Amino acid sequence: MFYSDLMLYVPAAITLLGYSIQTAYKCYIVFINFLTAWIAYKSFLKISRNDKIALMGAFLYSLSLYRLIDIYVRCAVGEYTALTFLPLVLLGIYQIEEKNGWLYMAIGLTGCIQSHILVCVMIAFFFLLFSIIKIKWVLKRRVLINFCKTGVVTLLWNLWFIIPFLQMYLSNGYKIHDYETNWKFEEKGIPFQEIFKLYFNGSNEGYFVMGFPLLLGLLLAIIFFISSKNRTFKNSKNKKLQILFRTSAFFALLALFLTMNFIPYSRLGSIHKLINRIINIFEFPFRFMVIASLLSTTAIVSVCTMWKKNSVEEDRRKMKWAVPAIAGSIVALMALGTLMSYWKLLTGEFAYVKNYEYSAIEYIMDMDKWLPLNADQNDVGHELLISSDKVLVTDYAKKYTNIVMDCENREAGDGYVDVPLFYYPCYKAVDLETKKLLPLTYGANERVRVVIPSGYQGTIVLKVSERKLWRIMELVSILSILIILYMIMKDISIDSIVHRFRKGKQVL
Repeated sequence: MFYSDLMLYVPAAITLLGYSIQTAYKCYIVFINFLTAWIAYKSFLKISRNDKIALMGAFLYSLSLYRLIDIYVRCAVGEYTALTFLPLVLLGIYQIEEKNGWLYMAIGLTGCIQSHILVCVMIAFFFLLFSIIKIKWVLKRRVLINFCKTGVVTLLWNLWFIIPFLQMYLSNGYKIHDYETNWKFEEKGIPFQEIFKLYFNGSNEGYFVMGFPLLLGLLLAIIFFISSKNRTFKNSKNKKLQILFRTSAFFALLALFLTMNFIPYSRLGSIHKLINRIINIFEFPFRFMVIASLLSTTAIVSVCTMWKKNSVEEDRRKMKWAVPAIAGSIVALMALGTLMSYWKLLTGEFAYVKNYEYSAIEYIMDMDKWLPLNADQNDVGHELLISSDKVLVTDYAKKYTNIVMDCENREAGDGYVDVPLFYYPCYKAVDLETKKLLPLTYGANERVRVVIPSGYQGTIVLKVSERKLWRIMELVSILSILIILYMIMKDISIDSIVHRFRKGKQVL
């Protein structure tokens, strides 16, 4: 309910073919790696108009150390899946004034929503800062209209997930509502010296960085841009790329700064509860490496593109080997860091090595943030809990979240049965014959409690019941996707539809 399962259909299909969950997960990682590289390549190709520069950008982004740590150390499935679509969000902002810019951004945001909501929160945070700094540009008529298109279309495409998510989130008390980390936020920050790391050793270190090659490339790009003559990187023909470079470099440095462990986040949180809540949403400062990795790559791509487009032959000859040599060195360093990281991962003392591939991991409830507020995550027994002596239960059967049981209440008043499912407001209990609803409430340890009326005897079916509104939202999302696909195939723009509507209105 709180994470979309759209991307999970890929490994699910593989398990249905008879492969193990481990094999399906490995196939999913391969799929995500290829998809990330392909989307990054296509996005940077649209920006640079040069296949070699685009290939370099895809190489740097897809092999950024933070992304690899997300996959092979943290196993943060949602986050590394969302990183796949981030380049499309960037491309959409860059081309927002062009024909399909809003569409790229909508697709990218949809991928992030369907993968990891927290990445969307980070995007919103940085986009808000960007909008404040570039307020005049954002308020330009065409730019603002296209951003609004992006918002509306993204919302329509994802209503089938967003509405159930919000209804569940707002209609019940969960631990995440009162969530505070057991550590000071800055304790999970990165020591300054760690940002110069070329490779990672394993999860025991706890430092998750984007890697020295990207940092070096970002710093060199900034130095090249500042020290160059106006006619080199600051040619009037490169104005759009200049803005992209300045913006990406600035926010990349800001994101890096926010990951540092010397920022007094706890002191800032003590100023007001709202500030403390916002800080705790991100959970770890090193998450900002998500933004830093993408924007550092973008800054490097921007400088290389401006150098390639430079029309002054004299300056091109002076820097004929400098830029390609430096770019090649950064790529080589990135490849070296990746190989060393894999070597350390395979041969070092790695924390997760004890989870052998073919052994079962015992049932645990490790991540408790989405449990009901007062639930004890250590009490996860599957036994049937009956709190009323005169309520008899026979022919009890449980399959996942579906329960069928024969019940008889011999008490004068209402009795109840607590079943081994945590209570969420999406369950429904009905009598199999009469289809009459039975009341549900919280039981022991926030379990689902089925209230049994006095004298009741029959078969009860308990299961998740999707609301009619959720089904309607599914239809809205499907129709909106089909309409946009039709418009793309027929080359019909929203602007032309609005123009025709206005023209028809004038005629009327």
